[in-house]
Parts: sequence; structure tokens; C-alpha cells
Amino acid sequence: MKHEFSSNNLQAFFASFIGYWLVKWVPLWGLALIADSIIFLAPLIYIQNKELIDHHIHNAGNVINDQATQIKDLAAQHTGRATETVKQYTNEYTKKAQDLIGSSGVSRQKAGLKTTDFPNAPKDEPAPASSTVNTEPAAVPAS
Repeated sequence: MKHEFSSNNLQAFFASFIGYWLVKWVPLWGLALIADSIIFLAPLIYIQNKELIDHHIHNAGNVINDQATQIKDLAAQHTGRATETVKQYTNEYTKKAQDLIGSSGVSRQKAGLKTTDFPNAPKDEPAPASSTVNTEPAAVPAS
């Protein structure tokens, strides 16, 4: 497998090296001629080697789908683990908050405080404040 990667790297190096020298030394009309030749010869090469090329494309699609499924499963596993951790923390802190609220109610009763020790809340709406200031905008004289 390591040999496969090194051969791909070697091919990419030679392709980029040849491309660099072509751009550096070949005039624009020569690059256009090379591009046209590739455009017209590529379909002929594909027709002659269709089974081989399609087989490699199918294999590449399978590899991509397998890796996408693996990444999706890994993400689901990590998400599930994180959700469980958050649930545990939530349950712990909910229990602590309930204990604190419950213990503060008990301490109030132990302190001897009663509901009659506090003033009653007003039951009526407060009356609107009567203001003598005119809140309407003043009329602007016409010029």
C-alpha cells in the first residue's frame, strides 16, 4: 500500500514538473494545441478502456461510501457518548439544586419564620399618577 502512494506521488510530481516546463517554454498556441489534442483524444482512450476505467470509478465510489459511513457511525458514537455525559451532569446538578432548595426550606422552618412575619402583597393595581404636565405635542405654526 505504501508503494501505491509513492507511485501516485511520483506521477503527480512528473505531471506538475512537465506542466511547469510546458507553461515556461511552450508558447500559448502550443498549449492550446496540446489542450485540443487531449480534449479530442480523451474520449477515444475512454472508449478503448471503458471497463477498466469504470471499474476504478466504481471502486473509488465504494471506498468513498465506506469511509463516509464510517465517519457517520463514529460521529453518532461520539454524539451518543456526549449526550450521556450531559444527561449525567444534568441529573447531578438537578439533584444538588433540589437538595439545596429543600434544605433552605427546612432551615427557614427551623429558624422559626412564619408567613405572617412578612407583609401582605397589595391586591389592587396602583392608581395612575396624575400629572399636570401636558403630554400632547405643541402645534407648530404655519409659515
